[in-house]
Amino acid sequence: MIRKPFAAPVVMLLLCAASVVASAALGKMALSPLEAIRGLLGIGAEDHEMVIRNLRLPRILVALLAGASLAASERCFKE
Repeated sequence: MIRKPFAAPVVMLLLCAASVVASAALGKMALSPLEAIRGLLGIGAEDHEMVIRNLRLPRILVALLAGASLAASERCFKE
């Protein structure tokens, strides 16, 4: 049995998670990474949660979906 490399997908998922946290933290209202994680989980300050969930999270999700769509279309064209 041939084993596929395990490290590449794990590293990609960690980079994706780090970019989500960075995108949630950066903006006009700068937050620390810990505050951003708390806001994403719903256990942070009320104003941080509002900014993250109503303004930043939709932008992050659209960016992730656009990237996944581009990756899937490239995969289809390569075959």
